[in-house]
Amino acid sequence: MAGIEPQTIVVFARNRPFFGAQVTMFATLWQLKQLYPNATLKVVVRAGAFAFLRQLPWVDQVIQADSFKDELAAIDPSCGLMISLHTTSIKHCLLALLKRPAKRLSYSGRLGWDWVWTQRCKQDLNVYRTEGHLALLDLLQPLNAYDVSCACLESLANAELRTSLAQERRLTVMPGAGEGEFKKWGIENFLAAAEQCLEHNVVDKVCFVLGPDESKERDRIARWHLINKAEIWDKPALPDLCALVQASTLVLTNDCGPSHIAQGCRVPVVAVFDETKPEWFWKRPNAVCLVPTVGQAIGTVTVDTVVSACCSLLAK
Repeated sequence: MAGIEPQTIVVFARNRPFFGAQVTMFATLWQLKQLYPNATLKVVVRAGAFAFLRQLPWVDQVIQADSFKDELAAIDPSCGLMISLHTTSIKHCLLALLKRPAKRLSYSGRLGWDWVWTQRCKQDLNVYRTEGHLALLDLLQPLNAYDVSCACLESLANAELRTSLAQERRLTVMPGAGEGEFKKWGIENFLAAAEQCLEHNVVDKVCFVLGPDESKERDRIARWHLINKAEIWDKPALPDLCALVQASTLVLTNDCGPSHIAQGCRVPVVAVFDETKPEWFWKRPNAVCLVPTVGQAIGTVTVDTVVSACCSLLAK
C-alpha cells in the first residue's frame, strides 16, 4: 500500500531534453498524484529538460537544479518521499543519505550504495521506459503500467477536441525524428503508405504531426496530390496532440518524441525503427514495430510491409 501521505514528494527526473524521454516520465508523476493527492509534488531537473514537465497540471513545482547544492536544497524538511529516476548516479545516493527522507526509492545496482534506498528495484532495459519508471511506484502499491499510462494521457487530452476528431477515421502519421535522419523512414515512404491506406478504405483522413525540424517534410506534404484528404498538425500543443492520438484509428510513426504519446494510449500503433529498441518501444497486442535487417538502413523496410501491418492491426 502507498502508506501515510507525505507532505512533499521530490522526484529527480532524467535530464535528457528530448520530448520522448520526458513523455515516458509523465505516467509516473501522474500516478504519484493519484496516490498522494494532497502532497506537494516537486520535480527536480537540469535546465533544458523541463519544458514539457512544466505543462503537467499534476506537477506542483519544477525546480531547475544545475549543481549538487541546488539539488540538495530541493529536498527540504517537509520531504517525506524522495524518488530518483536516475539509474547509475552516485550523486543521488549522496543526496538521499544527507537528507534521509522517510521513504527513498530508486534503482538498485550501484555497487555498495543500494542500502541508501528504503525501497528499490532493478532496472530492466528490456521493458519500455514508462514501465521501468512505474516499477518504482509498484513498490508502493501494485499497478498496471499500461492502464496507468492510458489514464494519465487521457486526463491530459483536450476532451472536446478528441470527441470532435473521433467523428472521422484518422491515420495519424509522425514522420519526424529530432535525433537525425538515420531514424527517419522517409516522407516519400510515409506518403505512399498513407495513400494505400486511403485506397484500402481503412481511413478517411491522414493527419501529419510535425515538429520544428520538419520543414522538408512540411513542404513535401503541402505538395502531395492527396492534400485534400490530409491535415498538417504543426507543433501541436500537448493537450491537442493527446486528443488527436486518442481519436485516431491508427498511428504510423518513426522512433520520435510524439510516438511516445501514441505508445502510451489505447490506439493501434505501427512503428518503423532503425533497430530493435525494447526500452523505447512498448510491446503490446495492438502495436507493431518493424525494423530493417541488421546492418541495413531504415529505408529498406518496404511500404508494402508497413501497409500490411497497418491493415492487419485494423482488422483485429
